[in-house]
Amino acid sequence: VVQDFSGPFPVEVITRMAGVPEDFRQQVRHWIDKGLEVKPGQLYLSDENMQANIDAGVYYYGLVQERRQNPQGD
Repeated sequence: VVQDFSGPFPVEVITRMAGVPEDFRQQVRHWIDKGLEVKPGQLYLSDENMQANIDAGVYYYGLVQERRQNPQGD
């Protein structure tokens, strides 16, 4: 119950600060959850972990490039 209630808040704060559009924040949370997910007996990052981390990195890279081209007051 605590995780269901408090889990979304860190991602919500971070994605707002990073300028992620509201309608895309759940996708970012999914990538974070998948990137950090560890299954019993898992010693290394799985292909799913890696793909989620790559997808998040590519998305954030795009945000950075957009901000460089269109700076804002923050």
